[in-house]
Amino acid sequence: MSLTGILANTFSGRQMFQPVPQRQVYFGEDNVSVPADKPSPRKPGVVEQQVRRAYDLLGWWLDKQFLPNTSLNNAEFTVLDIETMGFGRSQKDVRIIEVAALKYRDGVEVSRFSTLVRPEGVIPEKIQELTGITQDMADRGMNQRQALDALARFVGPYATLVAHNASFDIPFLRSKLHQSGLDEWISRFDLKRAVCPMTLARTAMPQLFDYPEKGKGLYQAETLAKYFGLENPSAHRAEDDTRTTALTLYKLIEALQQHKDKTGNPMETLRDLFAYQGPAVSMSAKPIPVPSLEPFDLVTKAREVLGGIKPEKAS
Repeated sequence: MSLTGILANTFSGRQMFQPVPQRQVYFGEDNVSVPADKPSPRKPGVVEQQVRRAYDLLGWWLDKQFLPNTSLNNAEFTVLDIETMGFGRSQKDVRIIEVAALKYRDGVEVSRFSTLVRPEGVIPEKIQELTGITQDMADRGMNQRQALDALARFVGPYATLVAHNASFDIPFLRSKLHQSGLDEWISRFDLKRAVCPMTLARTAMPQLFDYPEKGKGLYQAETLAKYFGLENPSAHRAEDDTRTTALTLYKLIEALQQHKDKTGNPMETLRDLFAYQGPAVSMSAKPIPVPSLEPFDLVTKAREVLGGIKPEKAS
């Protein structure tokens, strides 16, 4: 079946698998249903996930064509970080307790937004010890709707976002905006317009330095910051984590500019940065190689991602 046919079948609303007991797991921006019982030889949901990955790759390319060809010295980055509690099987169980956003231009912080958020629940002692955020501190913060509304207004339209694990933070914020009845602000948090230092580092560090490609924790924010000699005085506090993420990004950009002979990328503009990074991916996924910005090559890459898996016929 052609790529067009697979996309049509996947997004047409037709049922592709027989009904089974369902639970919801988080994948990207949506909840994807998977069986609650033992996994089958070919787990339902794989095709949809791979098609979405190919679909996002093509969408990423289209978005990049409309990026202003802004010099990295003049580009404004809006760097985000969130602190949460209550990880569980559903996003509704995860509560925001702090959020921060800093705007940077040419390596200099130009404005900031930061607030504690009332979690409408008890903060576990482990979270209080990890973050230094006490129950009393959080209870005096904004409620979730107020905090997200203020954050979205600060971010503004068409922002170039930065988050260390962008493929989690940005879809998570979109979900919470929807949950809070703030759908009008969701478009301000677009993963395809996000710079992810973690994704960038997973390509750049082994290419530029004597840095292993694989290893537990190698691309976590704290590890990369330490490698570049950066100190975070209050790890797991949103504002300080955001500042560390921004400085790590600028260290990576500086290294890429110094070693452009190795990368073949001049690293002078936003388009150069996105072309090198490719789409932001999760900590558990491999970066998607993007050898060219030509549409034909991306369609070919999308077909490779699909791996020849055919969806089952609708009954």
